Amino acid sequence: MKDIDYQVLKLIPSSEKRITTREISKLLRISERQVFSSTERLKKAGVPIVSERIGNKGMFIARTEEERQIGLTSFRSQIRAMEERLKQVENARLETWNYDLKDPQWRKRATGTQRVG
Repeated sequence: MKDIDYQVLKLIPSSEKRITTREISKLLRISERQVFSSTERLKKAGVPIVSERIGNKGMFIARTEEERQIGLTSFRSQIRAMEERLKQVENARLETWNYDLKDPQWRKRATGTQRVG
């Protein structure tokens, strides 16, 4: 691990408190991207860093199975949202999206059918 990883690790609470990427970034005077990269290395090294995105927002080190499940719930929710965005991009009409955006009814008028979804 890098020295920065140890500095980031020292700031992540293993208690009721939470800390955000932005807060760590400001405290260490590094970019949020660097904080993200550091936390990813720490997770790969086995540190149970999880995040809570509802209520008491921020990351923390899970100490119990219940705390781990709080973080896993957030990860699962993020995965579902990303899968939905993936489907949206896969289903986008590459040739006509701009017409659909400007005038959602144009296809119905031109072909007599309306795109579903």
